[in-house]
Amino acid sequence: MGNNVQQADSSAFRWVRVDTTGAGGVDPHTAAPQNGNDLVTPGGGTPPDIVMSPRAISGMPTTGLLFGWQNTEAGTIVPVLAGLSFQVFVRDPNTWRWFSMTEITAVNAGDLLVTFDIDAAELYFVIDPASIAVDGKVDIGIAEQ
Repeated sequence: MGNNVQQADSSAFRWVRVDTTGAGGVDPHTAAPQNGNDLVTPGGGTPPDIVMSPRAISGMPTTGLLFGWQNTEAGTIVPVLAGLSFQVFVRDPNTWRWFSMTEITAVNAGDLLVTFDIDAAELYFVIDPASIAVDGKVDIGIAEQ
């Protein structure tokens, strides 16, 4: 018998499909998101790709995330040889302004990255156009830690 992992001890991924072709007016995710309004009337701007939960699946407060990407079944993005480079943006819920985290470079499909320096947040993902050989679709997954 194998060792079963308790649900509370594992991470549940949430996924967003990004299409860098911009076909049909879809946001190509190759440029920074637009800020929303100021404190007077918060709202507007680019909506987040994923809104993190305040608590990880273990019940503990969210203080980080696992990040990775996978190819889709059809119309898959083709990265340059080094892999895709991502910029993760975090939105301030009070002002609706976006702030970028350090760029994540040379990530290959199936690579899993871990960060422990972010509380629950609204996230938006930008793919560096220079890291794309052929535009297409990509699935980006995160799991709260």
